[in-house]
Amino acid sequence: MKTCPNCGSQQPENVKFCTNCGFAFPAEPGKTPVQEPTKTQSEQEPTKFQQQYAQPQETKNPNENVEQAKSFAKDYWFYFLNAVKHPTILENGHKYFGFATIILFALFNDLFVKLLMNSVARSVTSAVDSTKSFLSAFGESTTTGSSSDAVSAGQATLESGLYAKLFFLTLIVFAIYVLIGFFVRNVVLGDKTDTLMSFTNRFTHYLMVNLGLSVVSMVLMLSGMKGAAVFIYFLMALIMSVAFILAIVIDTNPVKIDRLYGVVIGQLLLAFVVFIIMTVFAVSLASNLTSIMHAAGL
Repeated sequence: MKTCPNCGSQQPENVKFCTNCGFAFPAEPGKTPVQEPTKTQSEQEPTKFQQQYAQPQETKNPNENVEQAKSFAKDYWFYFLNAVKHPTILENGHKYFGFATIILFALFNDLFVKLLMNSVARSVTSAVDSTKSFLSAFGESTTTGSSSDAVSAGQATLESGLYAKLFFLTLIVFAIYVLIGFFVRNVVLGDKTDTLMSFTNRFTHYLMVNLGLSVVSMVLMLSGMKGAAVFIYFLMALIMSVAFILAIVIDTNPVKIDRLYGVVIGQLLLAFVVFIIMTVFAVSLASNLTSIMHAAGL
């Protein structure tokens, strides 16, 4: 046993520190402290430089983006079904569901117009051929060449940039609806409960049924029921107008003026802007149709 010079307690001979006060006993003469074996380079702790520039051990799953897309599509599908069943019962979906809905509307609108143009082209070809046959029966001279080829050439010219323009036109129309509706709700009425993104989700949630009607209209068009398809399309325009009103009206928060007057202001602004855009587009479309008729010899 040995005595600690610091606290006077008795300690075993082989201890290096006092178990009572922690005093470090000096090394006995003739004994060298035992050195612990040094670590090899691979066993040493990494330096700051090594930690900073070390390559991460975990690699990102290459299918992670695919899984996220699948999850988004699955959630959107259930969001769509619930919105169709209960349009006015808003749900907390993904913040980009509204934008996804607008893009789908633009794509479906392009497909519908393409089907409609093909149907119109077939009708024009048939009418031109019938007219030429009628005139030939009375000895009237008609232009030579195939009317179907002329109409097809004109249709190809018309379609060359039509669908891209129509796609962006649909996006612009939706943007006008959203911006005017948000302006009326946020500025005119003073209802600050919605951000622009949440208002977009609110508006598209009310008209989600139009996505289903778009598919129905295309099926009717493929079935040759053009009248029913066009009727469905006008019904979609009516639902869109109602959704615009609901996006402004539905709420219980106090506002600056009555929501009815806010709807009137919004509808007037909307009608003015959409009329200007549609007039410009109609003039361009009429010019292209005229070129087709001239090419067909009418």
